[in-house]
Amino acid sequence: MCIRDRCWLLVAPLLLCVALGAPVSTSIPTVTVDIDAVTHQISELAMGCHSDSGYAHQARGFYSQMIVGSSFNSTGYADGRWNYESDAVFDLSTDADGMYGTPSERVTFSSGSGGMRLSNRGLGNAGLVFEAGKEYEGYMFAKPGGSEPVSLEIGLRNYETGASLGSTVLAIANTGRDHADANGFVRYNFTFNPTASTGCHDIIPADEPEVSCGKSAVGAPSVGHTCVKCSGEFYMALTGPPLQGQSADLLVNYVFLQPGAWGRVGGLSVLASAANTLKAMGVKAIRQGGSFASSPSGKGNSEYYQWQKWTGPAWKRASRSDGVWANCLLSGWGPFEMIDMCNALEIQPIITTTDTSSPADFADLVEYCYGDASTAMGAQRVADGHPETYNVNFFELGNEEYNANYVEQVTAMQAKATEIGKTDKMYYMFPNNNFLNSTDMAKASQLSPRIDDQLLADIHIGGGGAVEAATTLFASHGDFKMGAVNAETNAGTHVFSRAMSEATDLNDWFNAAAVADRLHFRAASFCMGDSTDFDNWDQGISFFLPNMTWLQPPGYVHQMVAQSWQPNALSWAADSVPATVFSAQKSDDDKIVVLRYANTANETATMTVNLMHGGKPVDPVGDAKVSVLSSADPNAANPPGDPARVSPKSSRLALKSGTMVQFAPNSYTVIEITM
Repeated sequence: MCIRDRCWLLVAPLLLCVALGAPVSTSIPTVTVDIDAVTHQISELAMGCHSDSGYAHQARGFYSQMIVGSSFNSTGYADGRWNYESDAVFDLSTDADGMYGTPSERVTFSSGSGGMRLSNRGLGNAGLVFEAGKEYEGYMFAKPGGSEPVSLEIGLRNYETGASLGSTVLAIANTGRDHADANGFVRYNFTFNPTASTGCHDIIPADEPEVSCGKSAVGAPSVGHTCVKCSGEFYMALTGPPLQGQSADLLVNYVFLQPGAWGRVGGLSVLASAANTLKAMGVKAIRQGGSFASSPSGKGNSEYYQWQKWTGPAWKRASRSDGVWANCLLSGWGPFEMIDMCNALEIQPIITTTDTSSPADFADLVEYCYGDASTAMGAQRVADGHPETYNVNFFELGNEEYNANYVEQVTAMQAKATEIGKTDKMYYMFPNNNFLNSTDMAKASQLSPRIDDQLLADIHIGGGGAVEAATTLFASHGDFKMGAVNAETNAGTHVFSRAMSEATDLNDWFNAAAVADRLHFRAASFCMGDSTDFDNWDQGISFFLPNMTWLQPPGYVHQMVAQSWQPNALSWAADSVPATVFSAQKSDDDKIVVLRYANTANETATMTVNLMHGGKPVDPVGDAKVSVLSSADPNAANPPGDPARVSPKSSRLALKSGTMVQFAPNSYTVIEITM
């Protein structure tokens, strides 16, 4: 429509006003973007996220292991129980006759006649999802409890209908097989191709007491959280009394089940769905941390978090028997699995370690990651089944604490890196917002050679503000040129208001020309979250359930930035427009200019956009691409039944230099312009 020589083009949720010779009101701010003036290069590591595997179940969005409670009661996960069904009487017990220090589950026929079934339905006993005709693979460690062999049936089934989806019988015997350990356990591999698929449906927690629904069962869960019941299970079955010459006395120690190659990343135990989600959000860095800190495990093991406890195959790890949900980690998902996943996906891994490791232990960590087979720790890595080096350059020495041994630990790590010929810079994160005290600063200043820029303060904040905190920190330390990272943005929510805090904070990072060379990465907490909210720490920018993975509103902000990413920050000027509201970038070939605007107000925002080239106004070529994420409800989110409820809307608009743009209330807008 046109009013008084001015035409307005409505393209929801944007209103564009193009001035046709009429004067522009002085009350409307004008932003002038100089497309010739690049202020700095923007690091793609601003597009990071945070995974704290201490909140163990959010890490299950990555990890392909479908069994929860892989070592039965020794694992300590109350919400990973095994279900027991029997016609005859079988005794179940935790037995000290174990493997690699972890007790076993003993199943013994006692009396009566009939079968026994132990089944696992995954997290919260909610059930597993299988796809018909696709391979699932796994293994278990077992041995007879006596001298006679045991016939053990294992398989997949739909427990709601009772239908078998595939099964096999394992001959568990003391002879004829290579033992996996000195105590006589044998590894039995298996594969299944389910004859039918299993699905999921929403449930009311009170109606399904056998399903544990985490925080989503408490009160009224926020949008996006739900409790589901899925119909698949993995099972083991015995029959009693046993046949002549056989036994029904069995010891089982570790059970693993995952999708075949079709559902994973390469040969890793990493879900393809996780990789696709991380790629969709444009994730370029993942900080694994918050956990692997210095407190004892849930069972009191003071060395539980030491990095050496997390090397080698999961079934050999001493750490796997110390787990207690909400206090400890997943035995098969530690720092080295995270590094492997990141390396496979071309993501920068950032690893948090415990500050109680000695300088010598930290030097060994560097050699374990990068040493070749001629070094002691490199040889150990090869023996642990990982001949390739671990490509990781960021290490945090503790978490949210003052590490009084930091300088000595860094000195040892840097010396080892030099000794083994590592040429890439390594960065050492100090686990405290305020960095070093005066005593340790004096020690760091005496390092020779000086490595100020490799020493990084880790700034943990809420939804935003790390740029300002880092700027203040840098100013207080004069000539000591340490860097900074923002490894946690603990906004504590996944809803639309979080999307807007992500948008404004990313704008702030993109505009941080004065300190850009000292800011190394930003990590949004968390990369993924369980939709049942098991961990009581609700801040996943994407969610997962057994049958799906999808983005929440803040994840869509990351996707919008990733899809329009340009590395060169442009100079712009405007009255009353803060750095959190607007940013501008352009491509290396000067052909694409991107404008980003975050309107956090509950009313329409209007701004005139001037594009300058060679000191003169310049018009784009053709229409601009526009993407808008908006919601009138700050608590809006994406439930699994409507995963794109709050998602970007795209359009094309004819923009000229001097256009007045109206931005809808509570919206994040990305405009891509061809020059």
